[in-house]
Amino acid sequence: MTAPHRDVNDPPDGWVAMIAIGEFTGGHLYLPDINVALPHRNGDVIFFRSWVLKHFIQRYEGEYRYVIVFSTSHKNLQWLEDLVFFTISCRISFW
Repeated sequence: MTAPHRDVNDPPDGWVAMIAIGEFTGGHLYLPDINVALPHRNGDVIFFRSWVLKHFIQRYEGEYRYVIVFSTSHKNLQWLEDLVFFTISCRISFW
């Protein structure tokens, strides 16, 4: 169980992927801003905008439960912007 929060250190345009692993029941990802509880079973992956949506994990029961979280960093987005700019610059210079 976690407290309601937004991931304010993540970039506003970023995404989070959460994977729940274990033997458990409950532990839904709750998004109070839109009043949605997303069930989370072993092996499920949920993508959402953690900077935009307040969220928390509801209470769960079971032997064990691990959540692996993949997030977008500011450097990932800067790298993507640089790559797009570089690609456009190369195309323009060839013409």
